[in-house]
Amino acid sequence: MHTDFAEWYRTVDLIPQSDQLEKRWQAIESVLKEFDSRQLLEIVRLASPDLISFSKPNATIQEFHKTDNLFEKRDNNVELQVLAGAVIIDALKGQRSNKADVISLATVCSRYANNRSVTLIPDAFDEAEKYLRLEGQRVRSLTPLDTDVKLPPTSVDTQKIQATSATLTASTVTADNVISYGSSIVDEVKAAKLSLASAIAMIVSRQKTIENNQQILTEETEISWWLLGEWSKELDIPYSEIAPAAASIIAAKELADLTTLIPGPPSSRHLLDKTLRFRRDKKSVAPTLQQSVNALPRDWRSRLVERYFPQGIGDLCPVLLAVSKSLETDGDNEWIPAFTKATKLDPLKKIDSLALSYQTYLECLLVSALPLVSALP
Repeated sequence: MHTDFAEWYRTVDLIPQSDQLEKRWQAIESVLKEFDSRQLLEIVRLASPDLISFSKPNATIQEFHKTDNLFEKRDNNVELQVLAGAVIIDALKGQRSNKADVISLATVCSRYANNRSVTLIPDAFDEAEKYLRLEGQRVRSLTPLDTDVKLPPTSVDTQKIQATSATLTASTVTADNVISYGSSIVDEVKAAKLSLASAIAMIVSRQKTIENNQQILTEETEISWWLLGEWSKELDIPYSEIAPAAASIIAAKELADLTTLIPGPPSSRHLLDKTLRFRRDKKSVAPTLQQSVNALPRDWRSRLVERYFPQGIGDLCPVLLAVSKSLETDGDNEWIPAFTKATKLDPLKKIDSLALSYQTYLECLLVSALPLVSALP
């Protein structure tokens, strides 16, 4: 149990009982173990005061009810929010996992650049940001290779077998001696097989290390060349010629395309800031989401949605949802009502260009990370 869980739970019960806390924590660990990625996204929704109305809490309620049949199934939003926040924090402890990648990205994305309310347990959001920063750095740490590696001998000691064979003369050949001789050959072959297996394991391990290091260096190189070029790869024009309102989303998508390791690099926000400064107009830009979406070329919007379609997670990925909705209509304003209904956000509210860009980048990573969860632990 987390050391602060009792304190968090005071939002629900000023004097929580120890047995009740134990049951709740057992349920928290059960949820984290049993839920798949999509169900964990429901946990993120439950933790957010602004998203809980979009959630489908039945599976979560049933899981808590398993450990305590007195758990209230209705009108229990406050407790659900507290417990959901605790699930998020518990998911981010220990070793990195793809589930942790998804829940941390979803938690940060759910705030929409701090334009939504924080969870009842603020630590959940802080831990999610911390996880993205630290794990983004850790997965990009190069593993040193030991250059002085000696593989174990992998051949059969034929000289030893021949020496044993030489002791067998016509006068000494007996059933026992032959069996002993055969056993010595079998032992030598077994030893060689074990050595060979050990050598193969060492080679495979080194190969994986080399491939991982290569992936890290390739990603770093690709991002560096993109940054130095000051050029949009997809529009094939300098960033200085892109409309400021559109540049935020375009830069985010292009950086996400170059990101091969999740979470993204801890410097991603600074990389986007650098890219947005390439425009000739150095004035601070704070467009609305509507302006940014409508400034994007329509064919480019289609490519963005094709690559990063927010299937079932539009409330957690409002920028990608806005782009998707804009393709369903012809006018600049016709998509707004559908977007507002699906997110309860105002696309006419100004948002800092860097905040919008980083939000879009994280949304793209979340969409990319979701398929991985079912395939990896």
